Amino acid sequence: GDFAAAIEDYSRAIDLNPEDALFYSSRGAAYRSAGDFAAAIEDYSRVIDLAPENALFYSSRGAAYHDIGDFAAAIKDFSKAIDLNPENARAYSSRGFVYDDIGDFAAAIKDFSKAIDLNPENANFYYDRGLAYGNIGDFAAAIEDFNKAIDLNPEDDRAYSNRGVVYTLKMDFAAAIEDFNKAIDLNPEDDRAYTRRGVAWLHLKEWQKAKADLTTAKDMGFDIVARFQKNYESVEKFEAKNKVKMPKDIAALLQRK
Repeated sequence: GDFAAAIEDYSRAIDLNPEDALFYSSRGAAYRSAGDFAAAIEDYSRVIDLAPENALFYSSRGAAYHDIGDFAAAIKDFSKAIDLNPENARAYSSRGFVYDDIGDFAAAIKDFSKAIDLNPENANFYYDRGLAYGNIGDFAAAIEDFNKAIDLNPEDDRAYSNRGVVYTLKMDFAAAIEDFNKAIDLNPEDDRAYTRRGVAWLHLKEWQKAKADLTTAKDMGFDIVARFQKNYESVEKFEAKNKVKMPKDIAALLQRK
């Protein structure tokens, strides 16, 4: 984790042998870990000049482009990596992430599906596709993918938490709470899971449980007001849509002062 020291050593190695692509690649990875994405991209570009047929280097640069939000360049690099190595499941998955970020969920699902075809035992690929299915409102497919992700990795708290989100959208609050309980058991520091369970309790008019979870998430530093407003716009709209009336203390908890 001492990235500055790593960069210094890789730089010295490059001085001694400026034609070794792996030294630039390694330094690029260190720059990326240190958050210097521009320097990482510069090193990966040098690597590609030295070894233009290596798919891994395009994937590395694509990831750095993704980091800085240059999605077009990221897609171009991941596509090149796929052209060079069509059996690279990770390249499809990484490109799927970019498509997901730009809202092209159909393309994301296609890439995640290809990654699954190439590596059907990777739980993360099912999890990622489950998120994309959730984004297009295909809740049955999302739940199926989260189920598979959990089967492959029963310790993945994210899969339980996001399956709980889908159950919440399906108005199956009992199943949602069961999933949030599991997510919190696996990761007691997951402020989002407390927020999500708190909202599920709101739907069930379990006010004290809702308040306890929302307060916990807030105390952990999570912006529960921003999340609630993103999903429901306002307390009044939540109440009107769900035909409930929140206690004043909980309503105040979900509003800006």
